[in-house]
Amino acid sequence: MHYEIEQDRSKKSGPHFVLSGSSARKLKRDGANLLAGRAFVHHLFPFTHIELGSEFNLDDALYCGTIPAILHFKDDKESMQAALEAYVETYLKEEIIAEQVVRNVQPFRKFLNLSAQANGTIINFSKFAEDLRVDDKTVKTYFDILEDTLIGFYLPAYDKSLRKQQSKSAKFYLFDPGVKRTLDQNLPSAAPLSSQEFGLAFEHFVVCEFVRLKSYLRLKMAFSHYNTGNSEIDLVIQSPGNTDIFVEIKSTEKVTEAHLTHLHNLKKDFPDFRYMCLSRDPLSRSENGIDVIFWVEGLRELMGIPV
Repeated sequence: MHYEIEQDRSKKSGPHFVLSGSSARKLKRDGANLLAGRAFVHHLFPFTHIELGSEFNLDDALYCGTIPAILHFKDDKESMQAALEAYVETYLKEEIIAEQVVRNVQPFRKFLNLSAQANGTIINFSKFAEDLRVDDKTVKTYFDILEDTLIGFYLPAYDKSLRKQQSKSAKFYLFDPGVKRTLDQNLPSAAPLSSQEFGLAFEHFVVCEFVRLKSYLRLKMAFSHYNTGNSEIDLVIQSPGNTDIFVEIKSTEKVTEAHLTHLHNLKKDFPDFRYMCLSRDPLSRSENGIDVIFWVEGLRELMGIPV
């Protein structure tokens, strides 16, 4: 392909190639030939709500995720469960065992379950190490494997200083709610999501949507979380030349003042920030300087996508 491109470099339009591959870690580790800067890297994620269009169903997305192959079975819960389990096992065998990324598979299997249980929370490496009977460095390597293979991603702690940000505790999210529930052994064929599970799954899904759309649109944004112990903000959005934004993600269909407490607490310390609450509340409005917006409208506004 490099040869073919070089042969036509003088032409305005030469041959185009599309190469796909699932072993992201292997490509990253071994160093892929990017064809002298003529190749562009694109990551493919589970479906976004925009791609699914009229077929998008929030309950299904939180319940089983939006991996294309899994959605094929969404009307057959038993088959969907089997498909999700097969996906997880295939990942373990092909990405971890076959490539010998980790030598001792059993602790890593347990780690995957624990990482799902801790999804969306601040990572405590020492607690993981204690539960797995390994050292902190090994736990960090495990998380890095998930990031390298695009199975999960870090959400760092917010700080204006990049150096200080890297020293603070990050959160970690798996890339799909259905995979999270499968690893958590809370399979889609189980009972409906409780209100607490629904809230956590909604936050997980919305954060994933931000990450996916940022990648697809190649936006110059940075995402982080903010936690002072007294006030916790789900998402902080930074983009060049724009005001930083504190975003709370709530699954409620009716936002009240109680849902905005953390945002109000921070307004004195960060008066120049924009404050938003994304929820399922269909009535978009401003509440004492906080924009309460239906999640689809807010997500698309922040990503620059016409509603």
